[in-house]
Amino acid sequence: TQSRSSAASDVYKRQDQTPVRQIIFVDPAVDNAEQIVQGLYGLISGKTEGLDGLLTKPSGDGPQVQVLRAHDTEIIVLDGRYDGVDQITQILGQHKDLAAVQIMSHGSAGSLTLGTATLGEGQLDTYKEQLRAWGDALSEDGDLLLYGCNVAAGKGGIAFVDSPVSYTHLTLPTIYSV
Repeated sequence: TQSRSSAASDVYKRQDQTPVRQIIFVDPAVDNAEQIVQGLYGLISGKTEGLDGLLTKPSGDGPQVQVLRAHDTEIIVLDGRYDGVDQITQILGQHKDLAAVQIMSHGSAGSLTLGTATLGEGQLDTYKEQLRAWGDALSEDGDLLLYGCNVAAGKGGIAFVDSPVSYTHLTLPTIYSV
């Protein structure tokens, strides 16, 4: 089940029917997540005022993501109370031929934290079907961009960043980590 905050829902309803080409996922545990989302939305939409209070804390049962859309881009804030890999997989299952999927989360050498899930070298086999679905949502030249501190650090980080290649159609130059 997905819900949207009322402000985000109003913004979402006003958008034209331009096909989505890019999705930016934000884990709510990232420092300054609301400011990051406001900045991204302002940059994409050109709107800079009236963006306070866009994000609300989910309540109730089941994952509740918050979606903002501007032009061909969706910014989706995951529900930190649930497995973020599963949330991303469910959302990407509704899309094809995306130019980019960006994921902003906490990270450490060789892993990302997405909601209650840790996606690291030790969990990749567990999530291999989900990772394939992520690749299926991207176009042939689509990019998967991972943003998390130290994700690509050290040998474990390099192995982790290289690993989606074996589960998706993506090639190394299309997977980035910061």
